[in-house]
Amino acid sequence: MNQETQLHARSERHSLQHAGNPAETAATWLSEGERAVLVASDSALAEVAPQGDAILYMAHGAAFYREIRRTSADAIREMQDRADREQYLKNAKQIAVALLMYVQDYDEMFPPNFGDDGVSQVLLPYLKDPGVFEVNGAFAFRYQMDGQWLGNIENPVETVAGYLELPNGRMVIYADGHVKWQPYR
Repeated sequence: MNQETQLHARSERHSLQHAGNPAETAATWLSEGERAVLVASDSALAEVAPQGDAILYMAHGAAFYREIRRTSADAIREMQDRADREQYLKNAKQIAVALLMYVQDYDEMFPPNFGDDGVSQVLLPYLKDPGVFEVNGAFAFRYQMDGQWLGNIENPVETVAGYLELPNGRMVIYADGHVKWQPYR
């Protein structure tokens, strides 16, 4: 651990009001200079280990020991990107299932291409959440088919039915229903 950086545990008392009843709590913060992170909202007796690699605190009558790990901003950004990709993968899988349900209901025919938004509207009855077509709050679904009959598609495993457009790649939906992440290079 870098000796120049000093971590400190500090508790701050706060007054609360719930249903007209006053109460008080002590929040424990782990601070480093001007930066701080909340460790526990109702705690007491917090101490940072001498090596600065852990914090020990008491909360709700129990003692807790938490390891402290430093993570770079780039690593945090990568973790967030990975978590976002997982969510968009789930959304694309829901779209894929909706497409296949539509195909099953319409004699193995994919929807005609009414435009990306039009196709999304056709698929809505097969979905619980219309938000699956969005990325960062913007409509991002792109449909690639146009009323093809599933039996005429030579290789459904490699035929792109559509995709969700992400800032750094796309979640590709194939005619057989599988979904794959495709980063931009």
